Amino acid sequence: MMLAVTGTPGTGKTSSTKLLEDEIEVLHLNEMAKRLELFEGYDEDRNSWIVDIDKIRDKLPNKGIIESHFSHLLPVDEVIVLRCHPNELKKRLNSSKTEIKENIESEALDYILMEAIAKNNKVHEIDTTDKDLNEVSDLIKQIYEGKIEEEPGKVDWSEWLMENG
Repeated sequence: MMLAVTGTPGTGKTSSTKLLEDEIEVLHLNEMAKRLELFEGYDEDRNSWIVDIDKIRDKLPNKGIIESHFSHLLPVDEVIVLRCHPNELKKRLNSSKTEIKENIESEALDYILMEAIAKNNKVHEIDTTDKDLNEVSDLIKQIYEGKIEEEPGKVDWSEWLMENG
């Protein structure tokens, strides 16, 4: 099975999947894109490279976990979207004020979740706000092994959005 672990920056994708590397093949797409220079351009406003999804698609393994904020855009069997309350996400992010604002708004609006649901048949959702990395990685492993399902739609930051948007 090919499983994508995705979510807004700061939700715990990289840290939680690193804990699974001894048991499951995990491919960190951001690292791979940098190492192999799989870019289609550069975004001056965000001071970051734009990943070439088609080039990455050609380099994917047949099974395991792929991790990145864009992994749900690739051909996978299932997707896990990691979520985090916007207030906690703000504490976790070490970016510019503009990037933090964009990421918090994206999280509050369910942007990656909606994109994942539109593109994939099987989507899971895990709220990482009050979980440690071991708990999150254990849930990812259980989903990968088909032992549990975490249906999307349980996480709702709309109240926060109404108060802070």
